[in-house]
Amino acid sequence: MKKISFLIFCLCVLILAGPMNALGENPGEMTVNGSASVALAADGCVLRLGVETENTDVAAAQRENARIMDNVIAALRDLGAVEDDLVTTELNVYSYTRYDTDENGREKRTDVYHVGNTLLVTIRDVKRAGEMIDAGVSSGANQLYGLTFTASGSAEAYDRALEAACADAFRKAKVTAAACGVKLGAVKEIRLPDIAQASPDSRGLYKSEANADTAAGTYVKSGDIIVRADIEIVFSIIPEDAAPGT
Repeated sequence: MKKISFLIFCLCVLILAGPMNALGENPGEMTVNGSASVALAADGCVLRLGVETENTDVAAAQRENARIMDNVIAALRDLGAVEDDLVTTELNVYSYTRYDTDENGREKRTDVYHVGNTLLVTIRDVKRAGEMIDAGVSSGANQLYGLTFTASGSAEAYDRALEAACADAFRKAKVTAAACGVKLGAVKEIRLPDIAQASPDSRGLYKSEANADTAAGTYVKSGDIIVRADIEIVFSIIPEDAAPGT
């Protein structure tokens, strides 16, 4: 009977020891985020110009729109834009009813057709952005949907930002591990966002009113492009008093 009791006791000890050894082999994890940014001077931009026309005859509205857009494209080509720099991104036609009153005060309903055409213009030299805008508007474009600055070295800047973000994550991990009384183990997982982040720095984007020369046409002053990289690293952690090899 004593032998059976002793065997049961030993079995219980082995069962309890199993999870403790497993915890020693998998001491835990720590997830740390790192981030960094690199500023680049913008050397190009993308302009979205539009032509919108209306007429009670849809065919007439389309013809007028096409005529004006041809003039806009010709003006931009005269300034050096090539075929690949000019891309139609949106073309739409819709109708609406306009309500007026005639000379007798009776309600008058008119069906009006609206035609819109949007042109994406890639400008290789950011210094010519204002000139391109003026050329497009003076030749008939009546919509300006926005101007986005770009930098040709964005890919290389992202690589530098990513290296700095990784160093930032390791620094945080080391400081945190030391403060918490644990040792930093191996890297278990690295997570990166799907898309690199690049955004314009709007500081100094526009010339001050006191210095603006309105006679020179549209003035465009580019800011920096901020390329940001983020990384998430999962580290294993080991208690300071853990025996070597555990």
